[in-house]
Amino acid sequence: RNGVIDSIEVVPMIVDAYKSFNRVFSPSRADIDSYLKVLDRNGDGRVTIQDLEDLCCKYLMSKI
Repeated sequence: RNGVIDSIEVVPMIVDAYKSFNRVFSPSRADIDSYLKVLDRNGDGRVTIQDLEDLCCKYLMSKI
């Protein structure tokens, strides 16, 4: 709601990502922190929609 994805909101994202590969995964605090660090594309300590868009663009452009 505030435009920032926090550690509570990112857990379902991680679980769903693993579920898409038919894996059951319960992320630890370290896993969550690591995932947030990857998502934080500009390194400001917050994960925003812009960070997600940048990550998707980077991923999609590398696949072309």
